[in-house]
Amino acid sequence: LADPGQTTRFSGEILKLNEDLLKTWTRDYATPAGDCIEIPDIKAALCNWSIEATGLMLFGQRMGCIPSADTGLKNSTRANELVRSVAEMFNQTSVFQIIPPRVAMKLNLNSWKRFEAVSDSMIKVANEYASEFIDKAKQANSRASILKDLLEMKSLTDEEISLTMVDLIIAAADTTSNSLQWIIYCLAKHLDVQSKVFSEIMENPSQRSRVAGLDEMIQIKSPYRHPMLTY
Repeated sequence: LADPGQTTRFSGEILKLNEDLLKTWTRDYATPAGDCIEIPDIKAALCNWSIEATGLMLFGQRMGCIPSADTGLKNSTRANELVRSVAEMFNQTSVFQIIPPRVAMKLNLNSWKRFEAVSDSMIKVANEYASEFIDKAKQANSRASILKDLLEMKSLTDEEISLTMVDLIIAAADTTSNSLQWIIYCLAKHLDVQSKVFSEIMENPSQRSRVAGLDEMIQIKSPYRHPMLTY
């Protein structure tokens, strides 16, 4: 994932995922007048997107965190459980900023029990996904994915690959969704920047559906660079 080439080859499918996300938001959260969309829990929504996008690159197909009316993909109960467990796991870790984890574990505090329960649930579901897609990736006609690349390298065992997949899914919720939330917050505070970005996008309609076109847009880069410096 550190190699830009690993992510850009999935850019077309990620764009489709983005369209599905916006359609879901419009359907579920648009105001009666239809003039704006108010998302009640942006953190959870971005967590869904982050895990779905990461899973798409890792496994070569969608996990079901976000539905798609065009393809008939529905919300997966298992994917929802994974997202819920990952989000709750990070919520529980906030307690350990006050109480050291070793102390909480030794005293068997309720905070530790809750953390352990959601962590076990998250790891179980993530491992199920990893094992399932490892079997699929071994098939000759399997779709391109980072998982398939790792298998073809033959430098890691299936168990090591599975652990890597689980770590990357956790990282999607911990880093990607949180940083996106911060970027959106910063954009919300600076309406002038919003206007510039929106104008640039609307003035270049031919570039909107092209990932390569993003490199040609100057204004759209600053909302990512500057907030991340303060993040």
